Amino acid sequence: MIDAFGPEKRARIERFFQDWEQAKTELFAAVPPLLEINDANRRSARDGIMKFLQDVRGQNAEFLELAVNTYSREVVSSLAKEREASR
Repeated sequence: MIDAFGPEKRARIERFFQDWEQAKTELFAAVPPLLEINDANRRSARDGIMKFLQDVRGQNAEFLELAVNTYSREVVSSLAKEREASR
């Protein structure tokens, strides 16, 4: 990912993975295995999943923004090179 987004984004990319691991660890601690979900623990399982989704929502938005911006720069650069080559 550092190669894709550039070394100047290294700290941000590393934080994506650290935050993801933290949220995933909390999710797995809060939610029982699917075969063990029953009426007694369904609400806490749902709450754990909802917390996970809320925790990673901002991260996902930032990642998508970074990916779209990086991709856009690459496409524009490629098109400019093609135009120059065809002249």
